[in-house]
Amino acid sequence: YLPIIFSISLVSCFLIGQEKETAAVLDFDGYGISKMEAITLTQRLASNLVQTDAYIIVERGMMQDILKEQGFQQTGCTSAECAVEVGAMLGVQKMISGSFGKLGSTYTIEAKVFSVQSGKVVNAVSRTYKGEIDGLLKQVEQIAWELANKESPLKDFTDAVQDPELVS
Repeated sequence: YLPIIFSISLVSCFLIGQEKETAAVLDFDGYGISKMEAITLTQRLASNLVQTDAYIIVERGMMQDILKEQGFQQTGCTSAECAVEVGAMLGVQKMISGSFGKLGSTYTIEAKVFSVQSGKVVNAVSRTYKGEIDGLLKQVEQIAWELANKESPLKDFTDAVQDPELVS
């Protein structure tokens, strides 16, 4: 148990005293796309969230090490309860989870930010995109800014069909 305590202490020490909220991004589920595509898009979302300067994001490798030491598998962890449980293990304030889907030539992205303390969804973004899968990179960047509740610096963002209603 000593490695587990050390890992959690290391994350907690790093995160204490920071002004920004702490968050971790669970691997998004992929429906109709490959697992590697879903992981790549999830990693890009995490990187884009760092660029918003709204969150301190726990690095994916550190998160996986801590969860592995705890004997926890994050595969299929998309419910609020699961996200909150993982967030409590990691000692973060917010958890981000969601999915990427493909129907014909149309892609969907669902992303939610959960409060670890309350277990409630505090922000959510749904997006529909028609085009090649690499076009999702721009979509994911925009979604990061929306999840952070900040204005995106992206100027040319006309190729998305956005669901105007945020799901909560």
